[in-house]
Order: sequence, then C-alpha cells, then structure tokens
Amino acid sequence: MIVKKRKHIINWSIQWLFFFINLCLFSTFDSKANQAINKSQSKQIIWSNAKEGKNDSIEWKSRQKENFKEGNVNIIQPIKKDFSTFSIGTYATGIWDMRPLLNGSNSCSIWNLCSELEGINFTYARSKVLEESGVFSLDLDKSFTLSWQGTNTNMKRERINYDESFFSTLALVPHVRLNKFSNNFPLGIGLGVGPVLSIGDIVVQNPYDYGPLMSRVNFEVTYPLNKKNHNSLVFSITHDCSFFGLLAPNGSPQYSHSWYSLGFRKKI
Repeated sequence: MIVKKRKHIINWSIQWLFFFINLCLFSTFDSKANQAINKSQSKQIIWSNAKEGKNDSIEWKSRQKENFKEGNVNIIQPIKKDFSTFSIGTYATGIWDMRPLLNGSNSCSIWNLCSELEGINFTYARSKVLEESGVFSLDLDKSFTLSWQGTNTNMKRERINYDESFFSTLALVPHVRLNKFSNNFPLGIGLGVGPVLSIGDIVVQNPYDYGPLMSRVNFEVTYPLNKKNHNSLVFSITHDCSFFGLLAPNGSPQYSHSWYSLGFRKKI
C-alpha cells in the first residue's frame, strides 16, 4: 500500500509539473501572439491613416527618402575657417626698407626684389580665425620654420668668414588679412607682427649675439586656386628683427634677417 501511495503521489506531481509547463508555454505563446496581432493591427491603422492623408509623419519620411534617392537633398556642411600653410623659401641679403620702392630710387632692398639669395627654409603655419567681418579677418598664426643657410656676409653686409648652420624658429604672429579685393580681382593681402623664438646659431648674426627672442613682420599676397576647396597660393616676404633695436644687446646694431617664400594654403 505504501508503495502504491508513493507511486500515486509521484504520478500526481508529474502531472501537475506537465500542466504547469504547458500553462507557461501557452501563456507565453498567447502573449507573443497577442503582441504580433497588436503590431499588425497598429501597422494596418498607420498604413490606413497614411493612405487617407492623416499621417503627416509617414508622408514626410517618405518624401525625404524619395528626395535622398533622387539626389535632391542638400547636405549643410560647416564653413571652413581655419587653415594650414606649407611653404618653401630662400634668404635675401638686402635690407628691410620700403623707401627705395616708394621713392623710385635705385638702391636695393628686399621690397624691390634685387637682393642676392642664399640658403633654404621650410615653414608650416597653422592659422586660427579669431574675428571675421566680410572680406576682412583677424587671425593668429602659429608657425615652425626649419632652415639652412651658408654665407660669408652678415646682416649688415659685412664680410665674415664663411659659415653655415641649421637653425629653426617658432613664431606666434597675429595677422590682419584682406581675403580678396573683389570677385573680379580675387587677390588677397595680409600683414602680421609678433614674437619669434630662434633655436640654433644663425650665421648672419656673426659676430654679434642677439639671443633667442626676436620679433617678426610678415607681408603676404594670396591668389585662390580653387574656391570650392579653399586652396590658394601664397607669396610672402618675412622679416625677423630686434624690434627697432629694442631687443638688441647693448653695442649691437639692429638685427635684420629676411626671406621670400612661396606656399600652398588650404582651409581646414
């Protein structure tokens, strides 16, 4: 009797277990089925409303997709303002004086392009637009220049023993730029003045020693190559000096070192 009773209890437990499992499975299936039916009904309702012109959201999305497929979508891109400039230059042995150019005299200076050229340099400049108004802008240029120069004439055009050296400069120069005169005359100009730090021996300083801190003046002319990509050619006349002699050591003449460069500028 005891054995039969235990079998009965086991059979009863197994039956309830199967019933519970079937109930869970059926409930889950029924819930999923109801969700599927509800989704199907909601889709039918949305589709019905769209067909009747009551669902503006679906019509708008459909039109956007059609425009995208047909290529009628105008993608708004941010306006590029900052730019990078890569340039190559050579040093000039003339003086930084605009008077011969302005008064038409025959004396030679950097500005009338009659100086002897020597050495080579490479410059990378990264410019950030600080303020902009129409065709005018105020920019901050951060530049690095790597140079080589060999000469037997110093900055004062005095004969020295021939010497050559590699040197570099770091400059932080604010610029005022006119990006173009007009659409018919797209040339631009820029003028900048700021501090420069030299690294290494600069041969044209011999026999004087000016230390690492100098000032820089840069004048440039730009010509656009591709308006869409904002590319342009840049011609620059750059001048490092002792800031009217204020940064020159006592007893030393005013320092002057100038070069021409041609570069490529690209907005980023």
